[in-house]
Amino acid sequence: MTMFPTPFTGGGNDPNRQWRDERSPDGTWPKALRYGFVLTLVAAVLMLVSGLFILQYANLDDAPLDIAQTFQTNKWVVGIGNIVLALFMTVAASYLRRGSRVARRWLSVLLFLAGGLNLAGFVVSVAGLAAIVIIAFVAFAAMFLYRPAANEFIRERN
Repeated sequence: MTMFPTPFTGGGNDPNRQWRDERSPDGTWPKALRYGFVLTLVAAVLMLVSGLFILQYANLDDAPLDIAQTFQTNKWVVGIGNIVLALFMTVAASYLRRGSRVARRWLSVLLFLAGGLNLAGFVVSVAGLAAIVIIAFVAFAAMFLYRPAANEFIRERN
């Protein structure tokens, strides 16, 4: 027995290195894909609410004209971008239960764009701390979409 077990040293029964697959025996979609679906929907709801709040309440009243115009442009880009991306994310996520490979690819691109948009909105001070929460939900959703059980489920369906 060694301190660092590997398959070559006879440590193949280490519980920390065992394969844990959450595949369901009845052929339904795996837990990892469900978690990715739910996190995507939560992120989409937060993006819709955040986009509406940004469009409604983000204003600069006593700023110079050029700064106010730049802020207005950033506000519209982040607010409408959040709303549009949230709608497309929910459409793409609805196809995950069927095991659509194309929908998962589109959803991963949309999640990447949503994370980048919210990061940019936070950096230019248009979006608040909700943008960081959205980024966290988007990142975890993308992680769960590509877990081994989800990969195998989508591979079987296509």
